[in-house]
Amino acid sequence: MRGIFLGLLIALFFCSCEKGGLKAIRTSASSVMQDMTATLQKVETKEDLEKAAPKLKTFHERLIDLVEKSALFTNESAEEELGASLEERQASDNLKEQIVRVLEIGDTYEVMIEIQENALHRLDQISAEELRLKP
Repeated sequence: MRGIFLGLLIALFFCSCEKGGLKAIRTSASSVMQDMTATLQKVETKEDLEKAAPKLKTFHERLIDLVEKSALFTNESAEEELGASLEERQASDNLKEQIVRVLEIGDTYEVMIEIQENALHRLDQISAEELRLKP
């Protein structure tokens, strides 16, 4: 399910961030995920999802912006990983739960793909750029 992909990516993002300047980015990402979760909780029909789509697209774009910013802090020599806080894991788990719930509503899969399309495209570009920069 591609719709769950972005939620899982954010969970991985939290688990792989290092100490220091990323704390503010992680806090912002957690806040965006909570806002996205609150929006998804209101979705009961395909029409609700379509109405929420512009707002959800904005949230996805914000998350990708934060992933992109976090790449600036990557320290390849750092060996220690900083795990996600309980609040961050809860925000990620809640978001994944709501995405799954919404995808179980009839005919919402294509709408969710459309919502996430640009963010996933940007994520692919970021990943490709990081691969190019690695020795």
